Amino acid sequence: SPWRVLLPLLQWTGLAPHVEMMSVKELDGMMTRAGFEIIETGIFPASPPARFIVARKI
Repeated sequence: SPWRVLLPLLQWTGLAPHVEMMSVKELDGMMTRAGFEIIETGIFPASPPARFIVARKI
């Protein structure tokens, strides 16, 4: 992804905030460990991908 190269430069110049890149598995694990039950997930639209999660606090 071109963002992986461009993002540090934008952050250094103050034009972009800190951003954390993670896999779908890592994100789901973080939500579960934080006490959420994942009810449904999806990627809409397929291009560019955007992850949506429906969860509830347990």
